[in-house]
Amino acid sequence: MTVKALLIAGRDIISVPSQWTQKSYAKNADGIHCAVMSEDATCWCSDGVLFKAQGEASFSNVYIGAFELLSKIAKEHDPLVRSIISFNDAHSHSEVIAVWDEAILRANRL
Repeated sequence: MTVKALLIAGRDIISVPSQWTQKSYAKNADGIHCAVMSEDATCWCSDGVLFKAQGEASFSNVYIGAFELLSKIAKEHDPLVRSIISFNDAHSHSEVIAVWDEAILRANRL
């Protein structure tokens, strides 16, 4: 899997608002925190969905590349955030998806 493929797969999941969350890597249908790879997980944050989309909770080179690119763009949109995690928790769904869209476009150049 490439960085771009991971970004596309992750965006596809959280583009549905009910499959996106804040303040937790993943939650179940009752809104309770759960493991990102849990069968009970129904929504993910921008970081948790990277693990979900790659199919394992590991810090692969592809995961690191996607996380760093998302974080770089998030900081460009809001200099007060430290990474895509804090951006995800402080911004609206549409603002988060805009960062993902920009990351996918930039991944073309990687």
